[in-house]
Amino acid sequence: MKKFLLLTSTMFFAIFVFGQKLPFQGKLMESGTPVNGTRSIEFALPGLSWSETHAGVQITDGLYFIVLGSITPLPANLFTGADELQLTLSVDGTALSPVTLYKPLAAGPDGLDLKGPGNGFIKGDFGTGSAVKENLPSLKLNGNLTTAFDRVSVNVSSNTDNTTEYGNVGVSSTNGFNSHFSPGYLGLNYINAPNVQFFSQNWSNKGHSGTLLLKGPNSTNFEIGSKHWENADLPWLNMLGTNPNNLEWGNGLLDLSGEKYTANGGEKERGILRIHDDEGYHAIMYSRQIMLLKPDWSPYASLNSHGDAGRLHLNGTSSEVTINNAVNVQKAAFGMAGNDNLSARLRMAGPDAHIALEEELHSPNPPKVFIDIENSPNGNFGRLFLNGPNSSNVQLDIYDDPDHGIMRMNGKTNQERVKIFVKTDWDQQEKGTIELHGEDGNKVGIIPTQFALHNSAWGTVAALRNSGNSGELELRGPNSRNFIIGSQTWGDKDIPDMRMYGKDDQSRMVLTTITDDGGERGILTLSNSNGVETTYANNGTWGNRPFNMWSGAQISGTLELNGDFIGTGNQMYSSDQRLKKDIQPLGENILNKIESLEGVSYYWRKDEFQKKNFSDDQQIGLIAQQLEAQFPALVKTNDDGFKSVNYNGFTAVLLQAVKELNAKVEKLESENRVLQAGLSASATLSAEMAELKNQVDLLTKLVQEKITSATNDSEKTAEEK
Repeated sequence: MKKFLLLTSTMFFAIFVFGQKLPFQGKLMESGTPVNGTRSIEFALPGLSWSETHAGVQITDGLYFIVLGSITPLPANLFTGADELQLTLSVDGTALSPVTLYKPLAAGPDGLDLKGPGNGFIKGDFGTGSAVKENLPSLKLNGNLTTAFDRVSVNVSSNTDNTTEYGNVGVSSTNGFNSHFSPGYLGLNYINAPNVQFFSQNWSNKGHSGTLLLKGPNSTNFEIGSKHWENADLPWLNMLGTNPNNLEWGNGLLDLSGEKYTANGGEKERGILRIHDDEGYHAIMYSRQIMLLKPDWSPYASLNSHGDAGRLHLNGTSSEVTINNAVNVQKAAFGMAGNDNLSARLRMAGPDAHIALEEELHSPNPPKVFIDIENSPNGNFGRLFLNGPNSSNVQLDIYDDPDHGIMRMNGKTNQERVKIFVKTDWDQQEKGTIELHGEDGNKVGIIPTQFALHNSAWGTVAALRNSGNSGELELRGPNSRNFIIGSQTWGDKDIPDMRMYGKDDQSRMVLTTITDDGGERGILTLSNSNGVETTYANNGTWGNRPFNMWSGAQISGTLELNGDFIGTGNQMYSSDQRLKKDIQPLGENILNKIESLEGVSYYWRKDEFQKKNFSDDQQIGLIAQQLEAQFPALVKTNDDGFKSVNYNGFTAVLLQAVKELNAKVEKLESENRVLQAGLSASATLSAEMAELKNQVDLLTKLVQEKITSATNDSEKTAEEK
């Protein structure tokens, strides 16, 4: 019975999930041996009722790669409410142990997107445009000066029929310079116009060879590579001019190459130098022959060897050979006697051996070709100079030692533009070096362990180097480092490390990985010049709150927080009068406006808005639309049309309402005091009236008594009478 074992399974770092798809890689063993060939593999997520079968999966040395969801889209609620899922697998009907899928660091169409307070960002995704294709990763890094270009772009692309994949790296600067790197290709551009192109190419049946193109603003200046049309192992150097007729491949002003020829019954190799001008004249130099040719390629002068004897041929209507004495310095001259300024001259002079090809015998211009042997205390050495009308185009000379060669190529102003040489470096090791100089002073330096871009003061602005058997990219500003991307050179060189520096040349952002009790994981550390750090890590030793800000933080802009906010200190808001203008009171009738509002309790519609991370608890608050009708300044509407409430600002409204309510209370208290005073006066009057009534009653009684007494006295007197 077959026994399958799934040794390893990875999810392409489990960082991106796009279009309901998830890249998946695994290793399949059968009875302890890696599987080769094709298998049918079924994948399922039992908890989400999802499954799909990939038939004919290609497996090489046990490794295979598929995209989950490419047949049946993954559920939209993948990883909702869960940080991990169990994926079941079966190979040709044989069930394997489940695999744990962990929730990605960032999911969605925007991929990994880290932004700074300005325009700077780090963005990682799986692109669908022309630069990269679907399910192929892309990383973009940008600075703060503009959002129009990516300062660093790293992506994986493929050819049109998706049979070959390759990586691309692009770097650019705000002054228009940019570089592009891909397997077998290196390009240095200015405003997307290539100035340097270095690439490897397969020339049909001629084999592979490398090619270096150095270009000016309108034409190619140098082509350095191989004679691929004959043999890719034969070297070739071509120099082009500005004449549009000479801009095509192979139509240069000067080319230096190797070629094969037959001699003594066998195939031999030799070097050949060809010089051309716009009028069609040519000069060709072999190891045993120098020829000056007319536009129809017929020779008018040649110097060659025949056996052990040398021969000089001068063709034309007249010729002249001159040998001067030591007083006139010039020792010999061979060429045409005409004065048409097209006559070639071969001159030999000086105590050492010299050969010069001139325009005319007594021309004030330097020789077009000059070859000689120089003496030095350390030994003799040879030199070759190829001159133009105003400058020395190519110089083959020695560098710092007679055994260290150098080739210089100059521009129209006779300034160095290309320098290729061998030198003994500080570590006492011989190294080949290439320097490319621009007219604006910018430079490129290439040594076996480093490719560097320099400014006019030889300050390094960008460098791609081998740092202790690990690759490193460094981008610098005028005074400090800006970016270093590489590995932890001080520790494990297999651990990536990316750093951004401030003006004081101190790191301000570090993106790397660490290994602790939580395993290997990524970590982002932000710091300032005061030593304050903010750290972002994926769980690990910091528990379930991976975002840590030490000694405070400042956020400029809108902060959207999906979830509860818990704090232990005071929540303070800027309210200094010196920061404000157009200060106006809220006005009157605030109580009437509040009367139209209603405090409510509610629950969030969590199932419909899962990305909001709403709580399940009952909430108490206001309805934004009601508040906006009365106090529009307290309500904000986002780009999606959803509204939010400024509850802190609502405090000022409540304060003003309390003041209005207090004014009404004071008015009622005043009116009450008036009523109380009136009631007190009425009581006093009632008492006085009661007293008067008592007095009236008393007087009435007295009057009645007087009347009764008078009546009685009258009756008694009458009786007495």
